[in-house]
Amino acid sequence: MLVTVRNKWIPVSEKLPRLEDDVLVTVRNKETGTSAVWSGVRYKNGWAISTCCDYIDLYDTDSELEVIAWAHLPEAYKVEI
Repeated sequence: MLVTVRNKWIPVSEKLPRLEDDVLVTVRNKETGTSAVWSGVRYKNGWAISTCCDYIDLYDTDSELEVIAWAHLPEAYKVEI
């Protein structure tokens, strides 16, 4: 399996994705310390994150959730014909 730089997790402290790009995000709950991987989009005033197919609330720095890392979406699976 070939792993490319597109599959690499990037801490938000090192680099942010372009505004309005769909990416994967690792989200951490500041109160419990638990984390999860969700879809995310970065905007000027925070992140819109989704656990499924519809984006939920915009999270800013005052939220109980924080985006700690992000990764580019993988390329879609291609069926060989």
